[in-house]
Amino acid sequence: MYRVCLVFAAGLLLATAVHAASRWNGEGWYQTLDHSVLGNSTFKMLYDGPYKSEADCLRVLHPDYVDPGLESGDPDELNDFSCTQLKTRPAWDH
Repeated sequence: MYRVCLVFAAGLLLATAVHAASRWNGEGWYQTLDHSVLGNSTFKMLYDGPYKSEADCLRVLHPDYVDPGLESGDPDELNDFSCTQLKTRPAWDH
């Protein structure tokens, strides 16, 4: 059982590291994610992009934009997706 937990933890850590890689690819419109727990912002990240225009970004914006609110898996979590124009890589994207 210990070995299974250890393998699961290692896989979770690896998946988090891969997901945390920056999606910055130059100037443009990006889908951004602001994740909060109990009303406190815990992280902000680039989710997808860049797009040439705001309309292009909005056309494929993550579905949570259409139905914002608490996440079904954890009622204390909120994921807010939006489109943001970025000329330079934001300081919060690491």
